[in-house]
Amino acid sequence: MGQESDNREKLKLYKDRVVRWDNRRIDQLSYTNNVILVLSVGFLSFSYDFNSIAAYSITFIHVDWLGTFKVLSLLLMILTIFTGLFLSCIRLADFRLSSKITRQRYRAFKYAGELLDTTDSKPDFSQKEKLCIICKAFESETPILAIDEWKTFKSKNQNEQQKIKSLFKLMRKKSKYIGSLTWFYLKSQIILFFLSILSFSFSIICSA
Repeated sequence: MGQESDNREKLKLYKDRVVRWDNRRIDQLSYTNNVILVLSVGFLSFSYDFNSIAAYSITFIHVDWLGTFKVLSLLLMILTIFTGLFLSCIRLADFRLSSKITRQRYRAFKYAGELLDTTDSKPDFSQKEKLCIICKAFESETPILAIDEWKTFKSKNQNEQQKIKSLFKLMRKKSKYIGSLTWFYLKSQIILFFLSILSFSFSIICSA
């Protein structure tokens, strides 16, 4: 009995740690995204002479390295800003879908006594399906069953029950894929930002 009580306490402790560190991870992701976005906009506003950049012309005979690095830095910085904005939108879609999944799981367990899909399967979408998920990430096409529908879940036939469970599993796969995009675009945003700064530094060196 004492061992079982200790195990429950340890399980509760580990669960609290998971929740706490998950929240910190999300907060840090938001903070990093926002900081780089603000720095990018500020750098774009105060560090470029757009008149000199507009006068830049491409030539392969006598390369203007000063202008080349400045233009490259500007393009990378603009791309950094757009990546950061897209990342913010993707995160909002991820939060909304995760909220729907949590609500469905709660309703299924409370009103139908059903423990919905908990497998840790990886998303196996085709490239076309991935593109569709991104395009539809901000639409309200994901079905949500009302409380009354979950109360009558047991009275549905086997095919209908399986269809609802399959839809829930698909929701989880979509959520995992969108979550993976979040980290991909955060890494891309950081890399683009530092490449832009590096290119700008090279333009300063060329002007010395």
